[in-house]
Amino acid sequence: MASAQAPPTQEDISKLAYHLWEERGAPIGSPEVDWERAAHELSAASAPSAATTAPAGPGGRAAKSRSSARQRAEHNG
Repeated sequence: MASAQAPPTQEDISKLAYHLWEERGAPIGSPEVDWERAAHELSAASAPSAATTAPAGPGGRAAKSRSSARQRAEHNG
């Protein structure tokens, strides 16, 4: 039986949001864009059903996206 991962913490979201903001060129304003994207990516990565039921699409894009979010969060940690 697979164990469910804990939901992302505020710190996890903050670190990923900062990374996403830097990737966008560190624009002024609209921090909620990066925060919402980070929260969504990390929540999707921690949801056990998302990994097993979400269609991968061309080239396994859904799985790559979840993996990338997790790697960015770990890299910034």
